[in-house]
Amino acid sequence: MNNTELNAILEKHVKYINREKGGEIADLSNADLRGLNLMGAYLERVDFRNSDLRGVNLQDSYLKGADLRGANLEGANLRGSYSKWVNFKDANLKNVDFRISCLQDAIFDDSNTEGANFEDSDTEGSNFEFWI
Repeated sequence: MNNTELNAILEKHVKYINREKGGEIADLSNADLRGLNLMGAYLERVDFRNSDLRGVNLQDSYLKGADLRGANLEGANLRGSYSKWVNFKDANLKNVDFRISCLQDAIFDDSNTEGANFEDSDTEGSNFEFWI
C-alpha cells in the first residue's frame, strides 16, 4: 500500500470518527505499511492488527484506542504520539522510539520492547505484563 491509497482510506476514517456522510472505519489489519510516513496522522481507533509497520514514521500521530495487536513496529518512530488506550499486545516493538509520548492505559502484554525508548513518556495505568 502506498501513501496515496492510505490517505484515501484515512480520509474516510476521519469522516467516520466525525460521524460525517461517506465515513468508513479504517481496517488496516494484515496490511503491509512498511516505511510509510504517517507523521501527524489522525489514527484514532484504526485496526492495525497483525500489520507490518516496520520503520513507519508515526511521530506526533494521534493513535487513541488503536488496535496494534500482533503488529510488527520494529524501528518505528512514535515519538510524541498520543497513544492512550492503544493495544500493543503481542506486538514487536523492538527499537521503537516512544520518547515524549502519551501511553496512558496502553496494553503491552507479551510485547517485545527490547531496545524501545520510553524516555519522558507518560505510561500511567499501562499494563506491561509479561513484556520482553
